[in-house]
Amino acid sequence: MKLRRALPLLLLLSACKTPPAPDEVVRRYAAAASQGKVDEAWPMLSAKDRAYKSKGKLLEEAKQLEDPNVRAMLAKTRFETGAVAITGDRATVLQKTTAPDVEAIVTRAQSDPANVEKVKSLPPDQAKAFGQKLLGEALAAPDCPMKTSTETITLVREDGAWHVVADFEGHDRDERRRAIEQDAVLRDLAGKPPGE
Repeated sequence: MKLRRALPLLLLLSACKTPPAPDEVVRRYAAAASQGKVDEAWPMLSAKDRAYKSKGKLLEEAKQLEDPNVRAMLAKTRFETGAVAITGDRATVLQKTTAPDVEAIVTRAQSDPANVEKVKSLPPDQAKAFGQKLLGEALAAPDCPMKTSTETITLVREDGAWHVVADFEGHDRDERRRAIEQDAVLRDLAGKPPGE
């Protein structure tokens, strides 16, 4: 008899699970996004990010993860969360990422005169393939150079749960600005003098 009365209460309590804390959302999002699991990552994004970039576009972008070197880089990448600060419906989480240092890998490859000569002797498509081969070998090596960076991840509370603010719109705007700065023709079209 007591069990029959307690069962509805237990069911009600189990249905009232508290949503994950901001650092847990960041961990889950990083894991899903780095594995190309868009269906898992999508609901963790802020409403503004979901409105700016469609799920279909994210699925299209996730195809980049099929590249063997990208997969190798992500397999070596580690995410850690740190300090959490919550102010009302906004939160920040410190995320430390340790990943292969591509710049150091390229510098190491370019420091070998044999590699430089080989690249110069190849047509562009074969030179690119050779560079990808060198990258793959470096990623597979036990002494692959690694780099650690720290980033502050912003979250917003929407519908009672924390969501990652990826700021796709701001990222795209920054990419366009960098492209204009690096391309003389685009700079001219934008009416900007060199170096500005």
